[in-house]
Order: sequence, then C-alpha cells, then structure tokens
Amino acid sequence: MINDVTHSGILLNFSRGGFFIMTSLSQSLDPGQAVSLNFYSRTTRDRIYFDGTVVRKEATGIGVAI
Repeated sequence: MINDVTHSGILLNFSRGGFFIMTSLSQSLDPGQAVSLNFYSRTTRDRIYFDGTVVRKEATGIGVAI
C-alpha cells in the first residue's frame, strides 16, 4: 500500500533482509520511502504483512528492506 492505495506486483528474490518486487510503480517510488506490503500465498492461502523501506529502484521494480 502506497499513500493508502493498493497496488500489485510480483515478489522476487525473497530473503531475510527483504525482497525485490517487479512492479510498474517503480517510477513513483524513491529510496527511503516507507511502504506497507501484504503477500498472498496461493499455496497456503495465507496473507503475510510487511512494513518496509524502498532501498533500490530500477525500471522493472523496487528493492525493499524489511
């Protein structure tokens, strides 16, 4: 969730410290910006919530530290 608006992306390169999200929103986000995320697992049908910080911005998405 960014500015109280829900968006979607694809979670890649998940690790203990964070992950990369492939999203078209990368142009509207900047390193240092706080984000609230929720991940829905199709396998377990669980939702996992994260608060994180954008640490990297690329044309294809953003790196988020948690």
